[in-house]
Amino acid sequence: MIGVQYAVSLNKNFRGNNRTKVTTVFCAQVPGDPFPHSSLTSLRTTTIDVCQNLEEWDWQITSPNIDQYLSSKKIGKAEIVKWAYEHKIPIEKTRSCYSSKKAQCGNCLSCQRRKEAFQKAGVIDKTKYSI
Repeated sequence: MIGVQYAVSLNKNFRGNNRTKVTTVFCAQVPGDPFPHSSLTSLRTTTIDVCQNLEEWDWQITSPNIDQYLSSKKIGKAEIVKWAYEHKIPIEKTRSCYSSKKAQCGNCLSCQRRKEAFQKAGVIDKTKYSI
C-alpha cells in the first residue's frame, strides 16, 4: 500500500507533463513466503481493493517473482540475492526483519530465511544483524 501511495503522489505531481501515469506496483513476494498476504491471490485482491478505493481500474499490484503471467519461472530469494550480487546491488542495505526497529534481529523467521538465501546463493551476507 505504501507503493500505491507513492505512485499516487507521483501521479499528482506530474499531471500535465508528458510522463506516463504510474499504475503498476511490483512487490517482492517470493515462492515459499509463509504469510497469507504474500500469495498471488492476496496481491490480486489488493489490486481490486486499490481499484475500487481509487475508482481507477487500471492498477496492477503483483510480484514478478511469483506471477506466472510475468515470468516463465518462479524466482526465489537465493536467485534474487545472487542476481543482486552479480549486478553490484548492495542488498545488505535492504530490510527483511519484522522484529527489530533498528538493525535486522537475525532471529525472526524473515531473518532466518534471509540468511538461508545468502547461504544458498553462495554469497557472503554483509547484512548487519543485532545478534
